[in-house]
Amino acid sequence: MKKLVSCIFCVMFIINCSNKQAAVVNGVIIYENEVLEGIKEVDANTVERLGKENLKQNILKGLVERQLLLCKINEENYGKEEEIQKLWLPFKKEAAIKYFINTYLPEKQPVPDNILQDEYNRKKESFKTEGQVHTRHILIRTGKGQHTDEEAQLKITSIAKELKKDGSNFADLAKKYSECPSSTLGGDLSYISRGQMVKPFEDAAFSLKKGEFTANAVRTTYGYHLIYAEDVKEATYPSLDDLKNQLLPGIYIAEIENEYGLTVYSNKDKTNDNLGEIKKLNLKYNRKTFKDEIESIIGKEGALKYSQSGSANLDLVREFLYIKIFEDKMKSFAMEKDKKYLKYINKLYDEYLSSSYLQNIVFKDVSVSEAEVRLVYRSNMPVEMLVQQFGEQFSSNASYRSKIEREQILPYIREQLMDQKKSEIYIKTVDELKKKYPVDVKIEYKTT
Repeated sequence: MKKLVSCIFCVMFIINCSNKQAAVVNGVIIYENEVLEGIKEVDANTVERLGKENLKQNILKGLVERQLLLCKINEENYGKEEEIQKLWLPFKKEAAIKYFINTYLPEKQPVPDNILQDEYNRKKESFKTEGQVHTRHILIRTGKGQHTDEEAQLKITSIAKELKKDGSNFADLAKKYSECPSSTLGGDLSYISRGQMVKPFEDAAFSLKKGEFTANAVRTTYGYHLIYAEDVKEATYPSLDDLKNQLLPGIYIAEIENEYGLTVYSNKDKTNDNLGEIKKLNLKYNRKTFKDEIESIIGKEGALKYSQSGSANLDLVREFLYIKIFEDKMKSFAMEKDKKYLKYINKLYDEYLSSSYLQNIVFKDVSVSEAEVRLVYRSNMPVEMLVQQFGEQFSSNASYRSKIEREQILPYIREQLMDQKKSEIYIKTVDELKKKYPVDVKIEYKTT
């Protein structure tokens, strides 16, 4: 009996230690496990780059701030409005389906290894990581206001003669001669993938082995290039373990689709009112139902466009029918009563409410004037920097410059100013909430 009591005590001690309090906000406990769960959602590269302890500290800070907002939300009874609840329902429905496919089914109904292996063999080619080449280049420009074609050829040929056989002086020559902004970095363009560069440059770069450079200059629309391959990464295939979580949803969806007898009809036959059916549910899906569901999502105007076209988006029809199948399947598993699912969806609801409160209440009156945008543009973005980014046309072609300003620069500045103002208001709001609601941080992570 003493051994049994001792064993139970040890188990309880281990559980308590593994889930100790990280912080208490107005009486609500935030456990360390919540911080550790947050770490799992961050990709490995980010964890390595920022440091695990730094991330823990940031995650705990975020959890504390969210709980402070929830205290304020509860006090003001925010979120009870019909419109806010109406917006939550489709968000919840989508989240429930994702949870069911990605988390619930893999736990309750694991896929046999042989089926998973077959799916991997069928699809691994689509997950292939293309090779990359770490390139440096020397560019002699041609075109309006630049060298003539003949001048550029003579100059690039002369530079090529200065290159050592092993390419060891390529960076130095790039700094000295290249007419690309990358010259300050010794012509370094870092790793390039296929599709990033113009085709003649790409073909030449990917034909090189590590340490090789092009024997002859490569002609592109920019001018003549000498290209050096500093490093080469071969194409690779991710392992089955790496792809497992991406393969499982497709397997489950195919099985469920077959089980329920899902059919989506071609919309070429305008006389057929039915767009699809689910045999197991004895459900016929017609154009009116489709229109009503479209209207509930994108409003009457969007629904009217679909009805006037006399056709339906088959992918969207399939999505709507999938939702009906998943709702029935989740009901058969009684997922709504599952404790893990309830914890997941409640956390999501808290995040939804917090985000909604910030946008509709805290940031409601935040705005950026045209004068503010123009002031930042004039003060912080010198023409030289913009010419380097958008090319010589930016300074010489007023029409082109106006287009770039209107479509790219000014919207970017406006967005940055909005984010800055929101950040300042958010910090001020959190500071005020900390004065109102007691916060007791139990764990201090060692940050660097």
